[in-house]
Amino acid sequence: MLYSCFPLYIIRYKPNHKQMKPPICSICDKKFDLEKDNGGLVYFRLTPEQEKFNERFKQPGFTGHPQGAHWFCGEHYEKAKKLEHLTDHEALTLLNKASD
Repeated sequence: MLYSCFPLYIIRYKPNHKQMKPPICSICDKKFDLEKDNGGLVYFRLTPEQEKFNERFKQPGFTGHPQGAHWFCGEHYEKAKKLEHLTDHEALTLLNKASD
């Protein structure tokens, strides 16, 4: 009977919540350049859970991408800005329906 001399390692993916998301449109997944394209970051109305999560950014040294904030390319940015009064879930649902 042969036995392996190599230990078994279990690797789990742990998302790093300390990084800002790159500018990729939340509607069409287009990567864009902020200096060349007319896209940008839109901050939607926060749910109580998102507000609680975003409180972490007030702590010294905490960085990352705030909840309720989404990137949009130039084609979708103005449409998304008009929906800032909605939660991100509500706005993305409407934007995705409109783009179909």
